[in-house]
Amino acid sequence: MKSDEKTQDIKIDIRSLECGCIDSAQTKDGAVSADYFDRLDYRFLFEHAYDAILLADGRGTVVAANARADDFFGYGAGGLAGRSLETLVAGVTPPLLREIQDVIAQERYMRIQTFAVRKGGARSAVEAVVMGNGSHSPEPVCYLVRDISERRRAEIAEQQAERSRAMAESLSAACHALGQPATVLLTSIEMLKLDDTLDAATRKEMVEMCYHAAIQLRERVRLLCAVRGKEPDGEEDTA
Repeated sequence: MKSDEKTQDIKIDIRSLECGCIDSAQTKDGAVSADYFDRLDYRFLFEHAYDAILLADGRGTVVAANARADDFFGYGAGGLAGRSLETLVAGVTPPLLREIQDVIAQERYMRIQTFAVRKGGARSAVEAVVMGNGSHSPEPVCYLVRDISERRRAEIAEQQAERSRAMAESLSAACHALGQPATVLLTSIEMLKLDDTLDAATRKEMVEMCYHAAIQLRERVRLLCAVRGKEPDGEEDTA
């Protein structure tokens, strides 16, 4: 599903980046032993993770959230419990929730880009990894949400800069294309205007040059206007 990231107030579908397999934990020397993880404090990891973490049931209702999520979404400690993901993450719909369940049933994860809806309605670009909880139960579903607003702003600024560079190059090429016949035209007119010693044949030749230069100008202006999707002033489309 592609993301419609226009700025007007419309519904935004999430963009699915990938679905991948969840690999077992590895160390430099090989697989980590099971008892190694038995000694970890998962509650501590959950509460102190950099990402906002939401745990939700199959219907998309939040059952738990870490401190980062409370702060990011702006609802305060415990304020996210019981809220629907549809109100927190743009594009979350029942069909998507069913697709997520299918992905988790295959022991896979889904990585998506969308917009988080904070308290008060402010939106922030986010990337979320959706995955199971590591048990045989399909619930709760884990949503690891990361704010990528700065990255998106940088990407947009880079795209705008690239468009500006392309426009500048196009303008330079247009000026060059118009400048050549314009120079011929103006130079010839100046000679006709100032030099009274020109014979009839030379004058006729210069008038022809002016005529051809004017035709070139007209055709190049027409071409530029066609690129813009607009007929030049004084011209009608007879096609």
